[in-house]
Amino acid sequence: MHVASSTKSIGKLEVRPHSVAARDARSARAARTQTAIADAMISLIREGFTSPTAADVARRANTGVRTVFAHFGKMERLYTEIIRRIEPQVASLITSLDHRLDLADRTNGLVAQHFAINELIAPLRRAMRVNEHARSSPAIRDASRRLDYVLSRHVSETFAAELHNRPDRYGALERIAVHLSFDVWDHFVRVQQLPITRAQRHVTVTVLREFSDRLS
Repeated sequence: MHVASSTKSIGKLEVRPHSVAARDARSARAARTQTAIADAMISLIREGFTSPTAADVARRANTGVRTVFAHFGKMERLYTEIIRRIEPQVASLITSLDHRLDLADRTNGLVAQHFAINELIAPLRRAMRVNEHARSSPAIRDASRRLDYVLSRHVSETFAAELHNRPDRYGALERIAVHLSFDVWDHFVRVQQLPITRAQRHVTVTVLREFSDRLS
């Protein structure tokens, strides 16, 4: 009886690793599929497909539409995954500018960083204009609010000396936010088709005008 019990226990121990390995293999396959689907969605948007359907994503990911919905349920979960991937990239583009730099150098640095961010998020921003799912996405809306807050703080910190005790401090910040906005960047780059360096120079000059009294 003791031997039989021991044999059963050994049998269970032998089966369990196989079961765990199988479960791990399924999890790995699922993770790869999810990654492929998210990659497909991102690549389609970056290529200018502002309203990719589940069928479009499935074809690009080399899988089925049912698989797309099985992993993400609805498009909102895909947008959530895109934001999860993009936000660290955006964060890496935002760095503090040395307060010892003169105003023109700080402004050049600030505009360059904001231009890089606008270029990174451009496909998603453009999708929001025409894609109802993207426009109404809570994930994208919340991410936009977070980004606006971070960029506003970035501007405030960059121009802390110039804005100190300034009566229209908040008005100046609001105007600078417009100058640095995606819409202004998009107009220069996509509508007017200006070279990036020229567009950046235009915005830098406009921002510096907010502090014209400090330049005289």
